[in-house]
Amino acid sequence: QKLLAQEEPKLVQLFDEKRQRYELDFARLKELKRDISHLEHGRKKLEATVQTEFSLWSKAVAERYPGAQVGAGAGGGARAVAVAAPS
Repeated sequence: QKLLAQEEPKLVQLFDEKRQRYELDFARLKELKRDISHLEHGRKKLEATVQTEFSLWSKAVAERYPGAQVGAGAGGGARAVAVAAPS
């Protein structure tokens, strides 16, 4: 009984500290999730803009150089344009 009376306040304090840490960590995770969601939205918008700009550029190249081939480079990275020399 005496041991329990001595240990209980320590255990309650430890539990409260752990609960506070959990609540802080949980709040931080929610904040990070919101940040990630915001960044993902921005990435998708930027990706759509790049796709649109590439399509416009590709169309302009095709109109200016009818024999040109516009396509993806190795690995889907840089784009290449092959333009036939005028004869």
